[in-house]
Amino acid sequence: MNKAIYLLPLLALMGCKSPDPNPSTSTPPVSEEIPGEGYTPEFNAEFVPSYSYAILPYSGEVAADAPQYPAMDDGLNPQLTVWKYLVEVTFNGDEAPQVKVPTGCPATVKTENGNVDIDLGDTDYIKLVVGGESEAGSLRVAGNKRHLIQLNNLTLRSADRPAINDQNGKRLFLDLVGQNVLSDGSAYVSAPVGEDRKGAFFSEGNTVICGDGSLEVTGNYSHGFATDGFLYVNPGATLVVNNAVRNAIHVKGSASEANSFRGVEIVGGYVYANTSSPRGKALKSDSNIQIRGGSVSLNCSGNAAIDPTDGSLSSPACIKSDLTVRISGGSVNLTATGDGAKGIKANGAVELNGGDLHIALSGNAITGGGDSATPKGIKADGNLMINGGGNYVSARGAGSIGIESGYGMVIDGGVTYTFGSKMGVLFGSTGAYCSGVVLAGGESNSDFNSAYTMSLTNVQSQTISKIMSEDGKELIGSFRWPVAMKSASLTILK
Repeated sequence: MNKAIYLLPLLALMGCKSPDPNPSTSTPPVSEEIPGEGYTPEFNAEFVPSYSYAILPYSGEVAADAPQYPAMDDGLNPQLTVWKYLVEVTFNGDEAPQVKVPTGCPATVKTENGNVDIDLGDTDYIKLVVGGESEAGSLRVAGNKRHLIQLNNLTLRSADRPAINDQNGKRLFLDLVGQNVLSDGSAYVSAPVGEDRKGAFFSEGNTVICGDGSLEVTGNYSHGFATDGFLYVNPGATLVVNNAVRNAIHVKGSASEANSFRGVEIVGGYVYANTSSPRGKALKSDSNIQIRGGSVSLNCSGNAAIDPTDGSLSSPACIKSDLTVRISGGSVNLTATGDGAKGIKANGAVELNGGDLHIALSGNAITGGGDSATPKGIKADGNLMINGGGNYVSARGAGSIGIESGYGMVIDGGVTYTFGSKMGVLFGSTGAYCSGVVLAGGESNSDFNSAYTMSLTNVQSQTISKIMSEDGKELIGSFRWPVAMKSASLTILK
């Protein structure tokens, strides 16, 4: 990260029109405390985890934390930039949108049938404030420099293109004030050659969400919220995607050397995402995904389906990364009801270092096109490392697996409960190391060194309590068995 404050030349400071870069002062409602980075619960042998397998629609929840920004990073903190020009865009129902451009600002504006197209050119530090409402409008932004778009109680629905389409390509601060709603149509008009239009909200550049307002998005054409750069969510902000035809939140990740492999980073706020699309992902990144704080609720209800690009059976997932997934804080709730679904799927490693993680899967294993898709609470194609946190995984559908690593598994802390109707825990041939608390249930489990395994028959849906260690003296804990099984095993590690 760039740790230096960017200083504007003196002449620019003297000639700027500078609104308050912290436009919102209201405090979000206080809710239950959210675990911070590195949080691990005290192990209580009497505690029994419970799971909710129902996907709940968004009901107005907002971030419980107040806006807070990295003190010396002007790439993530909008308060460290003096915005030179203030451009105001107001949508007004069926009437033509009003656009106010201050004297001296080089931005150019075109409006047609409720659609506003603003080109910021090569000018730095332009701030757009967008408000009002329209059932048939859109905003497109072009340019080549860092900029800020403030959504101020905006309701914008487009019939034939993204509601907001930011083609600038440079860093975008998306400042949320009040309640904002965006949606697009199910079919788009043709785009200029080479222009991407990937969702109801789309940004070509890195996108930093800030402020203490909310943004609610519905994607009727493809994705809901999409960016071809990285996505960074600051404390205080609320991002909601109610549904999307494909992925609810889709992030390509940064291609720059300075931000190489940066995909999604959630450090606070509230993020809710839901998709009912076959093979849809609630949160998808071509790069890394990190959750460091805040409250995150991700859901998918579609079944696995054939991917037309390669003919494979593609699984839906709450979190999908083409590289790695790291969770070190916050409250993360993942619910998937579709067949073949994954809670967390990483093509690389998964690392759990802290926070409170709940995963509930209820779909069954599925076959199709000569392929198969197995529901898995956590699936790392690489290593799976658990160093902290409270990690509670239940995959109760037929043929399901709780947690699986393609290579090794290292459990060096935390408290982990994992159930899969087929296997509670599975790891590759490189084996596993464990010094944390793990209770794993299923038909069978991979063999840990020094594990205590109970063989069970005719297990009803129940809580198995008073589990003893291998010497039969020390109480290890209680375990909830979510489905009845004819034969099963329970692996206990401490």
